[in-house]
Amino acid sequence: MALVGAIALTTIGMIGSALSPYLLVSHPLELVILSPSHHHVALVAPAVDPIVLFAAAVSRRLVSLLIFFALGHFYGVRFFAGALTAKTTRWERVGRIFDRWGLLLLALFPSAAMGLLAGARGLNRAPVVACATVGTCLSVAGVIYLGDIAAVWTQQLVAYIADNVAAATLIAVAIVIFASRRRLSLLSRAATHRR
Repeated sequence: MALVGAIALTTIGMIGSALSPYLLVSHPLELVILSPSHHHVALVAPAVDPIVLFAAAVSRRLVSLLIFFALGHFYGVRFFAGALTAKTTRWERVGRIFDRWGLLLLALFPSAAMGLLAGARGLNRAPVVACATVGTCLSVAGVIYLGDIAAVWTQQLVAYIADNVAAATLIAVAIVIFASRRRLSLLSRAATHRR
């Protein structure tokens, strides 16, 4: 179930990124719901009510983090060893660091990748949820604040994208298709490397 959720969220995020120029101009809140990357949150901050934007971004980022935590918990460390064979020793070192400082790292850098690593290293769910929630709330609030401050410059970019939305969307679609091949292959290989 966690694998299906991770694949679904990854696919939804890629669709959001591929359509980001169009969504940024026409449906900014939907962009954050599909792809809650910090740069998307910052770009839409001037156009969306901050409370609504905060709720949408925090919810979507936490759902991703927790689904990837479940995926890591289900598949364990061998997922990393199997999917990233060439870099196994590096992942072992990262894992040892994460065993010691994982909750702090999760609070400072909350992301789906950190959730995956926290699950794979066997961290308890309750402290992971607490640290991820605090970290996500702080990071999203900070990004919304910075997005409002940078609105003078970012609105010029949004206006340019609005004038060239079709071309920008085609370019974004091409970039996402090119970049997504490796990400999806890693997730699909996870099914063969279960604990």
